[in-house]
Amino acid sequence: MWCQATGRKRTKASDVMRSNVLLRLVITTLPLCISASPQWKPIGPFGGSASTVATDPHSPKTLIAGTRTAMLFRSLDSGDSWEPLPFPAQLNAVLHALVIDPKTPGVYMAGLSSESAQFSGILRSSDAGLTWQLTPDLVHRQVWAITFFPGDPGIVAAGTDTGIFLSHDGGIHWSRISPLDNFQLQPVVSLAFDPTDSGTIYAGTPHLPWKTTDSGSSWQPIHNGMLDDSDVFSIQVDRNRPQRLFASACSGMYRSLNGGASWERLVRAKQASFRTYIIIQDPESENVWFAGTTFGLMRSANSGTTWEMAGSYATRWVAFDPERPGRAFIATDAPGILRSEDSGKTWHPVNRGFSNWHLNSLVMTRGGIVYTTTVDQQVTFKLGSNTSDWEQGSPVAPAVTSSVALHATSLLTPPGSHNLVVASRGSTVSFSEDGGRTWKRADLPTTEPSIRGLVQLEPPWFAAVGLQHLFLSDDGRTWKVSQPLPGEGQLYDIVATSQRSLLAATYAGLRASDDLGASWLPVRGELDGSTIQALCKHPDYPSVLFAAKYGTIYKSSDQGVSWTVMSPEGWPVKSVKQLVVAPGNPDRLFVLTQQQGVFVLPLNNESR
Repeated sequence: MWCQATGRKRTKASDVMRSNVLLRLVITTLPLCISASPQWKPIGPFGGSASTVATDPHSPKTLIAGTRTAMLFRSLDSGDSWEPLPFPAQLNAVLHALVIDPKTPGVYMAGLSSESAQFSGILRSSDAGLTWQLTPDLVHRQVWAITFFPGDPGIVAAGTDTGIFLSHDGGIHWSRISPLDNFQLQPVVSLAFDPTDSGTIYAGTPHLPWKTTDSGSSWQPIHNGMLDDSDVFSIQVDRNRPQRLFASACSGMYRSLNGGASWERLVRAKQASFRTYIIIQDPESENVWFAGTTFGLMRSANSGTTWEMAGSYATRWVAFDPERPGRAFIATDAPGILRSEDSGKTWHPVNRGFSNWHLNSLVMTRGGIVYTTTVDQQVTFKLGSNTSDWEQGSPVAPAVTSSVALHATSLLTPPGSHNLVVASRGSTVSFSEDGGRTWKRADLPTTEPSIRGLVQLEPPWFAAVGLQHLFLSDDGRTWKVSQPLPGEGQLYDIVATSQRSLLAATYAGLRASDDLGASWLPVRGELDGSTIQALCKHPDYPSVLFAAKYGTIYKSSDQGVSWTVMSPEGWPVKSVKQLVVAPGNPDRLFVLTQQQGVFVLPLNNESR
């Protein structure tokens, strides 16, 4: 154990001064001890949107799953638990394809698109996802589809924004096999090989499908029978009957019995939608097919002639356990990853460790209960002070059940006032003086495009944090605006370091005020010049502050004069939205991320 006390290491004499504002702060430091290697823990809420899932044929019980925003997770126990994979493109790209080499153990490939060249193309791993390298031949390409030739997995095809590329060495080197000037064959969003002939390849575009029988020397459109402008999301070739093809598209499902020369549109189940993301053959029965649609998962036992619903989940991907017949997995839009043990008849969520909810903010009660809602306000979660699982669908606060509170981006109940509740959403702030039963809209002194959240300052003051302005109030009715941060642009968070002293997190570093925001000065040092996304103060130790610079967590024991990194090795967080130490749980720092859910860093409070 190590403990920071009043002595501080400073690099320069000027850093000791920091600013005239901080010199006027009264430092009353109580030591906060943190274990030398704090064990971070993702606590969810688990679930959320998943775009793909794959089973590893070389490693029993191993799966990888991905989100559209390129977060990757791995399970080593058939989905019972997940852990994040260290993926360079995480939250910096769109993940379109995720495949595992069926021949070479440990080889994963991810197809990506991004505005940054370093995160666009194919990232390839040869150590089961622990490290990733960008494939040089496809730099600057947007890769939408990747598929292996079943007869020789060393042959791989990739669909990109400018056409189709082929590899003969398992995805290390690539060469173009479609004409660059054929704009009808761009972009390619789905691919499939004839299982008996590597020279026969099918390609789906946002317009219609194409086919080559000579390894790409020539290409022919094959859309007879398909509706015009059908976005062909997937193409599957029957493993035993290569002339029988299936395609899923925004216009529905199609089947061809003659290698794509003509197509027939299949009749979907009544509850399903036309928009079909994937169609895939069951590995145990050639006549059983699954199709994932916007409104649910369908199953056919007669090769697509008739379909029945197999689940009400918007399904993006389907995968099968290669060693356990009847076990299947689906990636869905909201519940996350689901597993079936009975060939798709019933499904159960398996998401512990997998989190991809877009969450608004954390609301803490004095009893240590935590509430959060999704950005679209469709789902609310509650975490009890003595539980480890979130309860879905609970109201935001026990006494606040009105629609205003339920749809608030941020909610605040100032201490000492049992009936006052303040809520913000969008650019508005509302207040209730009767515990949330009735609400009035507050008149802010100036317009603000968005209110980031509400922050409790030193009583009686609390604040509404705007993009550029800080609004202060002591009763919820009347508000005053602080002086804008000069030339600093966006404001992210605020804490009170004493009765009239404030510390602000901005895109250009920390800024301090000792007159409730009437003037601001920069705080020189470790957190100057970089975006600080979140701040919070320890409820029991007023001099102890926490800050987040993108994904890195810092701690100060002297009201922000000096800072040290506290996020441990292996910390997977890339971007932080909020930091909170709950009054009822002062031994835990809650970290709300931009998209990775909530994490906890343990704090060990001891004084000596």
